[in-house]
Amino acid sequence: MFLGPVIAVLLSTFGFNIFYHDIPELFLWLYHISYFRAAFHSLVVSMYGHNRTSLPCEQLYCHYKQPDKFLYEMDIREVDISENTIFVGSVGLVMHVCTVAAIWFKINRR
Repeated sequence: MFLGPVIAVLLSTFGFNIFYHDIPELFLWLYHISYFRAAFHSLVVSMYGHNRTSLPCEQLYCHYKQPDKFLYEMDIREVDISENTIFVGSVGLVMHVCTVAAIWFKINRR
């Protein structure tokens, strides 16, 4: 009950709240296993990537009128959406199997 939320909060930090170049070298492995990062990057690239046209702007100056500029500043340029989708689905499947196994062992421990 305690470990799941702690891991979720820890992994949500890497790639979601912090850029890759700002992560200390000791913690780079957490960036690569973060399913929050994979889902967030895929979502952002699917909305703003793939040569999207300029966004509508009613004001005099819009800093992120060009979606490529937003992706550049967020450091999300080279993202493979299908690879990230497979990764997030695999993590979900592994977590589901672990949950079912833990419940099964707990019930049959008598």
